[in-house]
Order: sequence, then structure tokens, then C-alpha cells
Amino acid sequence: MTNPTYESIPNWANDEIKSVKVVVAVGGTAESASAASIPSGEIVVQAMPGNSGLIYVGGQDIANDMTRGYALAAKDNWIVTAFNLERILIHGAQAGDGVVIQYRG
Repeated sequence: MTNPTYESIPNWANDEIKSVKVVVAVGGTAESASAASIPSGEIVVQAMPGNSGLIYVGGQDIANDMTRGYALAAKDNWIVTAFNLERILIHGAQAGDGVVIQYRG
């Protein structure tokens, strides 16, 4: 895995909502969503609107086969219960494509 680019996203009005942006650094390479552990609960993963291809989201099994993940087209979202963002992988064919992940902090 390569080192993905993380950027802070301004929080919503509610201080308890946190966001992380994960951008594919090298097309065809899985990226860890974050090194952060989060309280157990729902997260929202949304594909960035400018993505040129599909983004796949899943666990360690998508590292070698991205099609085993949940496919998101630009602006699609996926809500899932998670406890550790580093166990969620983001995989896309195009460098620069990515997702925004929002969760309660």
C-alpha cells in the first residue's frame, strides 16, 4: 500500500461530526482510510463528485481484488458500521479519485 493523501474537511455545525478525505495516490493501489480508531458506530463514505472512475470500499480482501469491495460512482454514498478506519480500504483505478468519510468523534 502507498501513503494516501489526507486532508481535513471543515466539520458540520455539530462539533461531534468529523471528516477525513482519502485520495488515491497511485491508481490501482489500495489505501487505508485512516490510522484512526473511532467509537463504534455508523460512518458515511461518499465518493467525491469529481471522480472519473469507480471507487471500491471494503476490508483487507480488496487489497488484491478491488471488485470484492462495494462500488461507488461519483457522489454515491455507503453507510456502514465500523470501529476502526484503518481496517477500511479505498481502492480506485485513477489517482486523484477519492472519498470523504464522516463519523461521530
